[in-house]
Amino acid sequence: MLAIYHDDPESTPQDELRADAAVVVPESTPMPEGLVEQRIPGGTFARYEHIGPYEELGDVWARLLGQWLPDSGYSIGPGGTYEIYRNDMREVPTEELRTDLYVAIEPTPVV
Repeated sequence: MLAIYHDDPESTPQDELRADAAVVVPESTPMPEGLVEQRIPGGTFARYEHIGPYEELGDVWARLLGQWLPDSGYSIGPGGTYEIYRNDMREVPTEELRTDLYVAIEPTPVV
């Protein structure tokens, strides 16, 4: 399972934020009626593995984008941000949930 985020929560009003729930399927799989195919473009991504409750993900994103990214020499690049849920909340305790956070990055232009 994935969550794909389309907007920057710092510059987009909360009621206008867009996100999609997704699953990965083989490329040859036809999309069932009512589902839309989306592709995440290739490129360079920063990845952070969070272990713990989903309720902490907002704070993790805030640290990743608000603290690490500005000091990294990179800025958000084409490809956006998304999460991959590596295990199932119905099968593991909350403190063992594994979520990978991805943000597309590119070198920050020097001015």
